[in-house]
Amino acid sequence: MIYNYQGISENRIAPAAAKLSENISGQILVVTSSDNRAKRITTDLSFFACLPVYTMPDVDPAVFRYEVKSRE
Repeated sequence: MIYNYQGISENRIAPAAAKLSENISGQILVVTSSDNRAKRITTDLSFFACLPVYTMPDVDPAVFRYEVKSRE
């Protein structure tokens, strides 16, 4: 099953992800807009969750082709 949460304020991401991890048997992926935010959330999530937390390395955007659209 896939859950998609959007618009959670940054200081609530880690507690929300930790609570979600208690209720599912799979993995959780948190996508952030920067490497600094990812590191901060990793630290916060390590505090709230009793599971290993991993951070994927920041990749040069030129490596990926993507398109961004606003929903507004």
